[in-house]
This record gives sequence, C-alpha cells and structure tokens, in this order.
Amino acid sequence: MRNIDPGLEVIKEFEGFSAKPYLCSAKVPTIGYGSTYYPDGSRVTLKDEDITKEYATDCLRYHVKKDCKYLEKFLSDNNITLNDNQFSALISFIYNCGIGTVLTPGRSVHEALKLRSNLKMGQALMLFTRANVRGKREVVSGLVRRRKAELALYSK
Repeated sequence: MRNIDPGLEVIKEFEGFSAKPYLCSAKVPTIGYGSTYYPDGSRVTLKDEDITKEYATDCLRYHVKKDCKYLEKFLSDNNITLNDNQFSALISFIYNCGIGTVLTPGRSVHEALKLRSNLKMGQALMLFTRANVRGKREVVSGLVRRRKAELALYSK
C-alpha cells in the first residue's frame, strides 16, 4: 500500500476547504477539498449539509482511489517504478488535470514516465499551468505554484 498522504496535502493546500457545498468553476456542485461525490457514490448537491475536514479527507481519499488503481496498472504494464513521493505527486496532478494526462500516449507526462526522465517530468508538469481566464488561455500563478509543489514532491 502506497503512502499518498504527501500528495493529498498538496491537493488540500491548492484546492482549499469548503464545509459547505458550492458550484465550482465548471458549475458542478462541490464540497470539501474539491469533491463532487461522497464515499457512498452519491453526487454532491447544493442542498447537502456542511461537512467536517475529517470527512472531506475521507471524500478526497475515496475520489483518488480509482486514479491510484489506474496509475498503478499503467506503471505495472510499462514496468515503471516510482517511489511513494513520485506516485503521490502524480496523484495530486491527476486530481487537478485528469487521469488522461498520464495514460494517453503522446501526452507529455505519459512520455516522461515512459522515458523514466525526471528532467522531462519537470518540463511536462510545467506545461499544465494555463487555464481559461475571461475566455483566453493564460498562465495562472496558482497553477504554477501547484506544479512546482508537485515537482518538489516528485523530486524527493
């Protein structure tokens, strides 16, 4: 069993905590540390009751569980070995950018993993610092800080 706690801490830091449900930027009901559903599989609604940080952490763990399985399978299938910090950093990245950014051939993170190159991984992660801001793709300082935090964890 991998220790993904350091990656969860990165997620918590950059997602922030909300005890109350809210609409995220994609207009999806969200709660806790960016969770859109609960450990019982039910979707978050705007009518849900407030939650504690402890329960929000449970929701976060539930959410990343599937991504952990997909990432482990990809690594195993490709005979790639990562330490817990590297794995954990990728879980934070996947939580923010989606599992497809790692599993899809030709994508920068996928290729960096297959090359087993920490230098390429650093370059690959830093490609994911843009978001739509007022209808334009722009570098977002929060994403730059998040990618640097993930890279720092990956490099431990």
